Amino acid sequence: MIEICIPAQRLQRKDYGHRNTVNEAHPESHARIEAIWQRMEKEGLVERLQIVRKFLPIDESELRSTHSRDHVEGVISTEKKSQSEINEWASGLDSVFATPDSSDAARSAVACSRQLAEWIVAGKIPSAFAVIRPPGHHADVNSPCGFCLYNNAAQAADAARIEGAKRILIVDLDVHHGQGTQRIFYQDDDVLYFSIHRHEYGGFWPNLAESGSMAIGDEKGMGYTVNVPLQETGCGDADYLFILFSLLLPIARDFHPDFIIVSAGFDSLCGDPLGRMELTPVGYSHLIHHLKTIREGKVLAILEGGYNHSMVADGAVQCMRVMMGEQPGKMEGEIGRIKESTRESVLNTISALLPHWQCLQQYATDEFKKTYPNPSATRFEPPERDIPTANIEQEKLMKPEKKKGVVHRLFRTIVLHEGRSHEEHEHLDGNSYERKERIDVCLDRLSSLDVDVEEIKEWNEEKIIHLIEKTHSKEHVDRLRNSQEMSDSDLSLLSSQWGDSFVTRGTWRAALAAVATTIQEQLSSPSRYLVLSHIDRIVEEVG
Repeated sequence: MIEICIPAQRLQRKDYGHRNTVNEAHPESHARIEAIWQRMEKEGLVERLQIVRKFLPIDESELRSTHSRDHVEGVISTEKKSQSEINEWASGLDSVFATPDSSDAARSAVACSRQLAEWIVAGKIPSAFAVIRPPGHHADVNSPCGFCLYNNAAQAADAARIEGAKRILIVDLDVHHGQGTQRIFYQDDDVLYFSIHRHEYGGFWPNLAESGSMAIGDEKGMGYTVNVPLQETGCGDADYLFILFSLLLPIARDFHPDFIIVSAGFDSLCGDPLGRMELTPVGYSHLIHHLKTIREGKVLAILEGGYNHSMVADGAVQCMRVMMGEQPGKMEGEIGRIKESTRESVLNTISALLPHWQCLQQYATDEFKKTYPNPSATRFEPPERDIPTANIEQEKLMKPEKKKGVVHRLFRTIVLHEGRSHEEHEHLDGNSYERKERIDVCLDRLSSLDVDVEEIKEWNEEKIIHLIEKTHSKEHVDRLRNSQEMSDSDLSLLSSQWGDSFVTRGTWRAALAAVATTIQEQLSSPSRYLVLSHIDRIVEEVG
């Protein structure tokens, strides 16, 4: 079983004293942590997880790796102030509250984040979810901001660097832009910050131009900040998955990080009173699932925002299950359409990043460069402040849907191959790089791993040919079928006509076997299929 590490800040009661004394009903409260733990207990996850009950203390020097002396000393000074003095101090900041206990709570959150990052990079644990508060991604070098005292994600990145991580990816899924994290790493090329957030052309907090598509980093960090601003509410699974597949995954794979940090804000979920988006908890867990495929599952998720406590709990638990190795939940029905404003934002971001990433060069056409960035889509129109977070009544908010009969199962990996069929598809003179030994080497190596290796021995030839004819012309299929009876000279002529290919008298059977292996549907258990196919010249993951 894949373990996940959950810091038990709840058990230490560290964050209880950190509260909003002006508005005791403020949604950024300990009730968020309690809701997650109650959901974990209800679903029986606590017994399956490795719970961290203690973390090493940190000192000022570690805090000052990402924050100025004045910032750190300002937070520490609240320990000896009266509540009225603290309220006066907080009134000079943007959306900050504190008590004499807040400094200790913030230190505890940082200590937890740093230790988990160190353990993951060192290979002591595979992944972790930091269920902590106060959140952190709005705190920058010089100042607390937006309910955040210290930047937990930035501190985790610093600890990962010290432990030996050379490239760190931070993915911010909170509905608010994490301007603090962005500013801390804006000139760095070893930390890639990627944020998907509600912006509305600056109309949504934190109301900054730097939250737009054109903010991409500076100096050696140019290209290592990626912002995808959502310009309207109601963006859902389709929008987030579009951003994941068209931009996040390609750039992440080009960057090749040693370690991934997710600023896991759940105010981007449907039902959040501030975010007003339509991302589902299941959709959110699919994002985490795909991020885990980038770097051997070395992912640290850190709790950020989220103000519908029941939805926060549902989202967090679904992400934990994925991080434990379970399959993400099935998306029921239609996932909606991609909003045109989302397409515009992605294309504007691609335009800004075009000189910096090889994976985006398919867009490097004159027509694209003339069209993007779209000036109307990158405008900045900051209004007056958005609605405050006060007076949110949790009992009136949207609740997660109750699904009956849901069974959570671990993936198993099955390697499918086409038996010895590929041996008949071999270049006549034996000089091609595309040789049968590729499959043989893979099978030999996989035999030492804990996977099921299955050979597809039988298939419905009529069905396979019917499927092939749906994607290829009849002339193409007939020529390949007739190659079974061609002379060597005719085979050489056909191969030369098809360019960078070769054909033998065994190619037709090998091609049928390759297709049959790829489309097999005989296994009903949730699995990852690794298809080894000689004829297709690919090794790909499907399903």
